[in-house]
Amino acid sequence: MWAESYDRQLDDLFAVQDEITRDIVTAMDIKLVSGESARTVRQSLRNPAALEKYYRGWQALFGSTREGINKARQMFEETILLEPGSSLGYALAAWAHWWSVFRGLSDNVSYSLQRATELAQQALGLDDVTGLPHLMMAQIYLLQHDHSKAIAEAELAVLARPSCDGSYAAKAYILNYLGRPAEAIELAKYAMRLTPVYPIFYPAESVSGWRKNARSVRMPKLMPIIFFGHGNPMNALLDNEYSRGWAATGAGLPRPKAVLAISAHWYIPATWVTAMPDPQTIHDFGGFPPELYRIQYPAPGDPQLAGRIRELLSPLTVRPDENWGLDHGTWSVLCHVFPGADIPVVQLSIDKTQPADFHYQIAKRLAPLRDEGVLIIGSGNLVHNLHAYAWGRRDVQPLDCALRFEKKMRELLLAQDDAPLIDYESLGPDAMLAAPTPDHYLPLLYVIALRQNGDQVRFPVEGFDGGSVSMLTVTIDGAGSL
Repeated sequence: MWAESYDRQLDDLFAVQDEITRDIVTAMDIKLVSGESARTVRQSLRNPAALEKYYRGWQALFGSTREGINKARQMFEETILLEPGSSLGYALAAWAHWWSVFRGLSDNVSYSLQRATELAQQALGLDDVTGLPHLMMAQIYLLQHDHSKAIAEAELAVLARPSCDGSYAAKAYILNYLGRPAEAIELAKYAMRLTPVYPIFYPAESVSGWRKNARSVRMPKLMPIIFFGHGNPMNALLDNEYSRGWAATGAGLPRPKAVLAISAHWYIPATWVTAMPDPQTIHDFGGFPPELYRIQYPAPGDPQLAGRIRELLSPLTVRPDENWGLDHGTWSVLCHVFPGADIPVVQLSIDKTQPADFHYQIAKRLAPLRDEGVLIIGSGNLVHNLHAYAWGRRDVQPLDCALRFEKKMRELLLAQDDAPLIDYESLGPDAMLAAPTPDHYLPLLYVIALRQNGDQVRFPVEGFDGGSVSMLTVTIDGAGSL
């Protein structure tokens, strides 16, 4: 090939350079992908320099290092500049952003997912001959736990290129993640038949492992536990730093079998647990725009989990509830964390007649649920003083007492010093101003009570709303769980 390239008149050096580049990448292509895939790539990228950037980026991407992913992203962005009319550069740049999140190498998960979505949507707006933009959207929806959309996009990828092994393999991966390994195995085997050169995760021994380990490979030893500062129910509708942060938190979670929520807004003189199969969406507020009242979060309930909770909390009397449902402390956050509403949700009430230590102690009895794949969340606000709230002026500076109290709480959380967190009222005037009523603070105690040795505390979402409502999110998880 090299001899042929140089054995000619060099009237136009750059034309010869282009021809050499095209021949090199074409030769590489024969070794790396099947013939049809090679033709598809060359149809999408006709500029030899763009084709070269494509292959360099592809090679760097699967080194799975931070440096490699950053280099791949740069190569794909240069591909876009060289061939702006091709969907392939946009889709692969999106893939690089998504891959950094998937591999736990993103410095800013929220930004990476947002950028991946923007690039994938730009790719969908172009003439696509690869099916890759749909694959990319499928993977993004999977990270966001919107599983119905993930499957739909994977099916569109298959329709776009029914002879592409990667489309079937991606759909197989999604089905396996959703606990449908038998279907995943058949699709993976079909993908193997479509190409003589397939990635290492295609072979039968790998998919056979899916059958044996489909659930164990998806579930960490312990589920994380999370306290969400939910704030204004309008956050369910808004695209802001809080809602994006919740979505990013959800994208980093393993898929739970169910969610147990302790919400500030089920604060009653007894302990109850929702036990209905289809809990209603409760709009427990007033004076908001009509569109907020139209929101439904149709997650199923889990009567069996409700029974398990009653068993763990025995001999405490825990009554099964058939009337409550999901209040806005739960659904206004979960609609961003798990937008597919396909994970069962159960709520446990907060007994307003009991002191803080009571809630901390009964929460400890729920510890086995972390081993059983249940995500336990508390939803309230670390600082919550509506009397001092700047109504209509949400961007005001936080109150000094609110800042001091949140700072102290962060220090105690990081030090794993639970005693003053339980007896928070003894921390002085700042505590009384920051949390004048216990309802929004107590859900935090259900979270810290479940912390175990080796768990790490993080604050993925932060900020103040109206000057007197802390939006701090606290995640507690084993190293690498999130």
